[in-house]
Amino acid sequence: MIHRIEDGETGFLFSQPSAESFLGGVRRAFEAFRAKDRLDAMRRSAMARSFSWDLSAACYSALYRKTIAPSIVA
Repeated sequence: MIHRIEDGETGFLFSQPSAESFLGGVRRAFEAFRAKDRLDAMRRSAMARSFSWDLSAACYSALYRKTIAPSIVA
């Protein structure tokens, strides 16, 4: 999901698998919820993007064909 979310633009990410990093993301989220204009902009930005699996599926399929399929043919 990290490749689909832009921190502070379409959601909130945390960089390390730690309570401190997670808490930083939660704090940024609460700050955004207090700033209605910012939150509205984030909602519009997220809603304008495609989160379907079509692109991800095509990328995984291409990666599969590039790495696995040639070894099956050989």
